[in-house]
Amino acid sequence: MFRDPAPAVETRLTGTSAPGAVVLIRLYVGDVFLPEGVPKFLRPDQLGTGRFDKASTLPSPASAGAAVRG
Repeated sequence: MFRDPAPAVETRLTGTSAPGAVVLIRLYVGDVFLPEGVPKFLRPDQLGTGRFDKASTLPSPASAGAAVRG
């Protein structure tokens, strides 16, 4: 009676009609960006937004960010 929703979700996430070369390019790009992005979440003060606070010559980076954001 009840259908398992897992196959539908898995098909939507992994299903593609792209050629094999496109899939390989996507995997290569992911292979580069994933190792670069994960450390930014693990150590945000050193590798993420915190490094801009340290490098900034602005007296108040938070207020400057609010002004830029609009």
